[in-house]
Amino acid sequence: MTSCLTEVDWRISYGPSDDRLRDFYIPALSRAVSYDRTAGFFSSWSLAIAAAGVAHLIRAGGTMRLLVGARLAEEDVEAIERGEEAFNAVLETRLLRALEDLAADPMGAARRRLEVLAWMVAARKLDIQVVLPLGPDGRPLPAPLAEDYFHAKEGVFTDACGHQVAFSGSVNETPHGWLRNYEQLSVYFSWDSTRPYQAQVADRIRRLWEREEEGWRVVPVPEAVRERLLRLAPDEPPVRDPLERRRAARPSTLPSDQRERILFAFLRDAPYLEGGELLGVRTAGVRPWPHQARVVEEVVRRFPERFLLADEVGLGKTIEAGLALRSLLLSGAVRRCLILVPRIILRQWQEELYEKFGLNVPAFDGHGFRDYFRPVPAPGGNPWDAFPVLLASSQLAKRRQRSEELLEAGPWDLVVVDEAHHARRRDIQARNRYRPNRLLALLEGEDGRPGLVSRTKGLLLLTATPMQLHPVELYDLLRQLDLPAAWAASEDRFLAFLEELRAVRGGDGDWRTLLRLARAGDVGDVDGLAPGLVGKLGMVAWERVRGILTGQRPPEQVRRLSAEEQAALLELCRRASPLGQRMFRAT
Repeated sequence: MTSCLTEVDWRISYGPSDDRLRDFYIPALSRAVSYDRTAGFFSSWSLAIAAAGVAHLIRAGGTMRLLVGARLAEEDVEAIERGEEAFNAVLETRLLRALEDLAADPMGAARRRLEVLAWMVAARKLDIQVVLPLGPDGRPLPAPLAEDYFHAKEGVFTDACGHQVAFSGSVNETPHGWLRNYEQLSVYFSWDSTRPYQAQVADRIRRLWEREEEGWRVVPVPEAVRERLLRLAPDEPPVRDPLERRRAARPSTLPSDQRERILFAFLRDAPYLEGGELLGVRTAGVRPWPHQARVVEEVVRRFPERFLLADEVGLGKTIEAGLALRSLLLSGAVRRCLILVPRIILRQWQEELYEKFGLNVPAFDGHGFRDYFRPVPAPGGNPWDAFPVLLASSQLAKRRQRSEELLEAGPWDLVVVDEAHHARRRDIQARNRYRPNRLLALLEGEDGRPGLVSRTKGLLLLTATPMQLHPVELYDLLRQLDLPAAWAASEDRFLAFLEELRAVRGGDGDWRTLLRLARAGDVGDVDGLAPGLVGKLGMVAWERVRGILTGQRPPEQVRRLSAEEQAALLELCRRASPLGQRMFRAT
């Protein structure tokens, strides 16, 4: 009996918290007779992600067409001048080298995903073509200039009933991204109101495949690369995805001691399993609010990136920091952590860490140590090295003698500073004379000596009032968070951006200036800045907004945008700045 794509209750988007393999790829591929897919640059990791669920396409007897890019260096492009044969040899070498990433791991899930594609190549069920964006001179672009062309990943499933499901989104195709399985997809259907977007995705892939898309060069995958893939093909057709969860059989009765060993082994290994990075959140003694859960997920997923948690009073910054710390400790990403808080709330922090997060953290008062229950013996040596996770008052840490001890202690994996607005300049209005107070000097260093932020991988600054008297106070905190060079080099750039952001929001600003300042931040992953905007605006409007932000469209086109599109562009500018990249604030 023919099974159609219309039988599934699809969602319009799937994100990192969804089981996309189980809920999207497998239902689609098990009903498809053909699958068209664009991947990023040709690599073992991009192929492994593109092969998600494809074993079910094999079971359904379907076929697949795959478009991939090639990560070319400038010297590779220059090989064109030596003739087509020389360029094809360079292309073949690049693609072969990309396939070898998984050769040393024959049992890994990514390698077994690659074997699924290899079997399809051997069975003549899969065609692969290499697509190369061209520059104004008609030559393929080298990788640094071609990144944006391969950011969006798209695909189309077609069933025997003539229905189609298309998707478009962003994927992290690095080895780390493969392990975390980060992916954000928007989904469109040929049988409902999203059909124009579905048709747009299908037509874009068709034009590329049939060499009708201007500005692109399409070449067959080199024969040597095809032969290398064939050597990976298994003898029998794969019938399950390597990451697919098998339905557990009803276990037989085990002796109680064996059940206990299995249980403890699972508890030991659970943080390292797929999706286990947030085990600390799921097993804590407090259930986070939605905004807190989003913050914790981002902090944990992006560790050791540094962040400013600036929720308003009462919205749970301590909960966010505690859940992130618990998750990072359980996963092993953090082993040494220092928590600095005002002395008046030191005991409150210790109680919350134990009662809500199950963390019995010793507190150091300058004389000795006390955990949640009682005083604990003080080991010899530097007191800041006494325990792997330590709580102390910021007043104690910033004292000159104590700060010297602290900076001589071993490096930290994570430092948490509560009420971080206490780290500020002494003369906030005299910007021509920079005089940090003791806490700010402890963080960033002084007299040519590195500070605490140079002694830690990760950093969380907590404050409900990051800006009290002047916007430069906010910048001084953000500057501790490893800002991109363009933002870290000048407080004037940041202050000008804030002023222009406020002016544009009020209708009096200059979009050209705002866009120029925003592009100093991280606008490479535009789709990742605000994944929900694609579905909200629709693909056509999204491409207009995206093009203006990235500079592919002139800023004068802002005037042609609707009010909703202008609001989306303004939000993208904010998210591309340190305000969006490094600060979380719920109000």
